[in-house]
Amino acid sequence: MADNLCRHIEGDNLYGVKEAIKAGISINQYSAAGLTPLGTAILYLCLDKARIRSDLPEVCAAIHCASVTGSADLIRLLVDHGADVNDPSGIEYGAQILPLCLSIEDATKALIELGADVSRRNASGFTPLLHAMAREDIASTRLLVANGADVEIERMARHRIRIELGNGTEGTEERLVEGTSSPLIVACHQGRLRPTSFEMIKILASAGVDVNRRYCIKNTESNVRFTVLSLICSSRTPTPFIKGAHARNDQYSEKEVAAIRELITAGADVNNPPIIDYLCQGEMPFSDFESRAKVMEMLLEHGLRLDSQSGRAPQLSLLKSFTKHPEAEIHLIRMAAVLAKAGTRWDLYKTEMELAGVLAQLYDQI
Repeated sequence: MADNLCRHIEGDNLYGVKEAIKAGISINQYSAAGLTPLGTAILYLCLDKARIRSDLPEVCAAIHCASVTGSADLIRLLVDHGADVNDPSGIEYGAQILPLCLSIEDATKALIELGADVSRRNASGFTPLLHAMAREDIASTRLLVANGADVEIERMARHRIRIELGNGTEGTEERLVEGTSSPLIVACHQGRLRPTSFEMIKILASAGVDVNRRYCIKNTESNVRFTVLSLICSSRTPTPFIKGAHARNDQYSEKEVAAIRELITAGADVNNPPIIDYLCQGEMPFSDFESRAKVMEMLLEHGLRLDSQSGRAPQLSLLKSFTKHPEAEIHLIRMAAVLAKAGTRWDLYKTEMELAGVLAQLYDQI
């Protein structure tokens, strides 16, 4: 059995390895751990065995093991002896995994130079680029994009949307549904964002990715369409209209500011679909106020417009979020000033401000 041979390799027992091979054990058979003897040898030659093992798929050939180590020399050695740079034998969650989907550092460069397919997708719709971004591998992402990886490739992903209950029942419910996705959505981790998201966005933007692409939800009664910018901002409201399948109660922080800045720099439309309303929702004082305010200022600097055609949602959301708290007064004044610069006429909202408990002296400051 391959398991016996692999155990001898792990134990650095050369005599045992020789005897096992003499006994007729196939050196190409997979062990119960999903490794060939050669793959096992590569793994146990590495210093960071635990990290590499955790990154390997359930079943993988030797070239997959070499890819995870990041060693270009190992990749070239294996290819020189017949290994396939597009070996589809790696399996994770029932889908094929290519060596390039796992590779890091110099191994990525070597695989590309040796002819690995940078845009090949598996049954779940993942490509090497999507894998690299999902694991936050900036270097591999940059290499793949520079070598022609498809930055607009579409796949399906799960999202959570909030819909009306219907049948005369008031209220809403959250539903897990399928919708379209792309490398840009993966770079933003379905709206959750990571500290590396802004760099991923910049790399995709350099290849001309459409930052205003409309994504849609499948098989629902309503026609739900969104952009990556509206997904990010919607996810950070008390009751998100749409968010990623694994979204938490995220707030605005430096990673949001950085990611949104890159999207806007790349040409994201700040007015369509409207997102300013999302930033006004919540309850003052906002614990993430400074980051939230930075995002609002960015929207203003890049053409935010609020006029009679824009509706009243942002203004009413802002007033609804107000509480009688000294810090809330500061937040209201600063945020209302941004809306005023974008075109809001607060003199048309005196009644609503009184109902919200906004004092007359605050109105004068706004």
